[in-house]
Amino acid sequence: MKTNKWILLVVAMLFVTVDVGLAQPFGGRGGRGGKGKGRFFKQSKEMRLKMLKEKVGLDEAAASEVEVVLEEFHGQRMELHEEVKARTDAVKELLTQDSNDQEAYAVALDAVMKAREEMHALKLEEIEALRKVLTPKQQAQMLMSLRRMHKKGRGFMRDGDRRGQRGRYEE
Repeated sequence: MKTNKWILLVVAMLFVTVDVGLAQPFGGRGGRGGKGKGRFFKQSKEMRLKMLKEKVGLDEAAASEVEVVLEEFHGQRMELHEEVKARTDAVKELLTQDSNDQEAYAVALDAVMKAREEMHALKLEEIEALRKVLTPKQQAQMLMSLRRMHKKGRGFMRDGDRRGQRGRYEE
């Protein structure tokens, strides 16, 4: 039972890191200002669908069902991501101003924690929805494949225009 909870937590964290990382403008923050963003999202979705079929072993119908679950939560996740970012920016602004208003810090930090808790609750909802579609083995395969895909995506974002070398789902 402890193993299932651990796997659940790891899958939840992976979904957030993958989706939050993909939600940034193409080229990362401060990169190209979103140039090519639509194409990047399309490619990442295609890579994820390919991964679900090839690495997790899902047929077209099952992979589509997983995609439906992921898309269902995507909009909410992006809204919460923006909220967490805005709340964190408020804390940064207090620090930039070198404020000594402890109450303002407490309120700002409480807002960040509340937004993060909402994000976590949404992740758990998403995982529960995926657990209804995937077997435990498929969940584990998806976890490991998403981790590899995320690592390659981070390398792509970091290395910029070395498109042929990173950012594609290959092994």
